[in-house]
Amino acid sequence: MEHELNRLEQKISRVVEQCARVRSENIDLRQQVASQNDEIKRLKKKLEESRTRLSNLVESLPG
Repeated sequence: MEHELNRLEQKISRVVEQCARVRSENIDLRQQVASQNDEIKRLKKKLEESRTRLSNLVESLPG
């Protein structure tokens, strides 16, 4: 009985450690997603500004 309880305790410890690793990884991934979303917003804004500038240039062409 003592041996079984020790094995169970070890298994529970491994599960707790794995949960902590997964939680940490999840936090890192959320930060990466947030950073990439910020980059996407920045690039979309830059693309829209470029479209506007190009449109203005085309409109200013003679003819």
